[in-house]
Amino acid sequence: MKIKAGGVVFSCENPIEEKRARTLFTKEEGTIRWLRETLRTGDRFLDVGANVGSYALLAAKLVGPTGHVVAVEPHLATCQRLLKNIRLNPPCVVTVLSVALSHCEGFSPFYYASAASGSSGSQIGRAVGENGSTFSAVAQERKFVTTVDRLCAQEVLGTPFSAKIDVDGQEPLILAGMAGVLAQRKVRRLLVEIHPHTEQNIVDFLGRYGYTLRERQYTANGKAAIAGGAAPMVVPYNGVFDA
Repeated sequence: MKIKAGGVVFSCENPIEEKRARTLFTKEEGTIRWLRETLRTGDRFLDVGANVGSYALLAAKLVGPTGHVVAVEPHLATCQRLLKNIRLNPPCVVTVLSVALSHCEGFSPFYYASAASGSSGSQIGRAVGENGSTFSAVAQERKFVTTVDRLCAQEVLGTPFSAKIDVDGQEPLILAGMAGVLAQRKVRRLLVEIHPHTEQNIVDFLGRYGYTLRERQYTANGKAAIAGGAAPMVVPYNGVFDA
């Protein structure tokens, strides 16, 4: 099945992928707005946790043929769908990396929470989900892990760039692996998924490099939880950071 959303075409072969396509503009309204406000023709953009390409493909349309999007997705089945979606949306300029990002380089176990493409929750290093609970992995592989600083040093990712980081709790480690480019102010803007147990770490770390939390963006699920009585401070959100 092919679904077109906002000029982007998605190939969907399971209910997870179909839902991602159909909720592109409603699941994370703040992310869509941030991309449109941030990206201009010729810009560079890093999407960490690209999944099937929902935001990477929209970003590619915004930066145009003179821009460049790097999409990082370690889940193999999901990465295959990402590649297919890129082919369905020419002439998108997207470089795909089927690696994991962290604070160091090497090989590490990658634990699959689900084998289904489009799924989330798989983890590098240990089978512990974003809420701190251990899960039973359906599969495991040794995945190459690198850092954003290395990607820039090896000219895989040019600078300056903006980035979205959404990796189910691994955000602090990925940020630690980009300390070099943060220190040099080669990152224009950041959108980072933040959980209650990672919030202080992330805000303090980025603050040391001059990046300030400008906005808290709640997803559709987050807004529903707050409307149902949950305290905003215990609901994950996407944090917008500017230098």
